[in-house]
Amino acid sequence: MLGALFLSIPVFQVLGFFMNGTVFMALRKLGKNDFAAAEETLRKTKYPKYLAKTQKAYYYLAAGLFEALKNNFHIDAPHF
Repeated sequence: MLGALFLSIPVFQVLGFFMNGTVFMALRKLGKNDFAAAEETLRKTKYPKYLAKTQKAYYYLAAGLFEALKNNFHIDAPHF
């Protein structure tokens, strides 16, 4: 019983990372106007299609903001 509890903790941590990614940390850095570090942190999310709905929306919002700051206005539809 106790072994199953200790085994489930890392599973939930990995699952939480895939559902939340690094979006929250990137938004915190963005709030401090550290755009380079925020973009680097956001790029660490390898699979944004597996994020939770809210986190996915913030991911694409932040990614669009970074591209707008670079004056990269190429329109491309996201692939869900």
